[in-house]
Amino acid sequence: ACPAGEDIPRIEMLMSQGRHQDALETILVENPFPAVCGHVCFHPCEDDCARIPLDQGIATNALERAAYDYGTQDAKQPEKRPDTGKTVAMVGGGPAGLTCAYYLAKMGYRTTVFEAQSVAGGMLGIAVPEFRLPRQVIEEEIQYIENCGVEIRYNSPIDAKHTFNDLLDEGYSAVFIAAGAQASKRIGIPGEEADLSGLYYGLEFLSEVRAGKEVPLSGKTVIIGGGNVAVDVARTALRSGAQEV
Repeated sequence: ACPAGEDIPRIEMLMSQGRHQDALETILVENPFPAVCGHVCFHPCEDDCARIPLDQGIATNALERAAYDYGTQDAKQPEKRPDTGKTVAMVGGGPAGLTCAYYLAKMGYRTTVFEAQSVAGGMLGIAVPEFRLPRQVIEEEIQYIENCGVEIRYNSPIDAKHTFNDLLDEGYSAVFIAAGAQASKRIGIPGEEADLSGLYYGLEFLSEVRAGKEVPLSGKTVIIGGGNVAVDVARTALRSGAQEV
């Protein structure tokens, strides 16, 4: 979630003038997660920057990170429309659910996020390694969203005991489902068994390490894949005892 394209020149100007707080508040109009994006986004927007034919793309990702790092981080709340009197439930407290709740709160809706875990942030806090995205960064941005009027109910899964229909019966005008995509891909090759000793799937491996569980590795570790998760797994494997990855 990058700042709107028309805001990037303004953000760059503000940063060049040392007005970091103003730049941060400009970003927050469109993106409630400037610090998260500044830490982990692989900034595809920079590949399509209109300035590339002249010299090179604007470093939007670095600007977001710098605005957060050098801003006071107690940004004033965004302008909100009058209370509509309507309530909306978010199923899932990951980036999608929290962002939707943030926008709806600005539009005057009373929003409640139902999160099954004891912490919000979804895969940001469950799987992305701490050395890439410190928990403190996530918590600060979640606190900002809560300060905008969003209620987060932790340890509150929406399942067979508390259903979608139950939420509507409780008076919510609408329900936004943001359950996430937390399953690792299977390759579908012979010998691929979930309980095979020494075989780990990327997201599960990262989640266990992030949760503080000991996942002992030694010697050589082979990683199948070359995306963001694979690189996170590689760096985490070396920190978990692997001598070669």
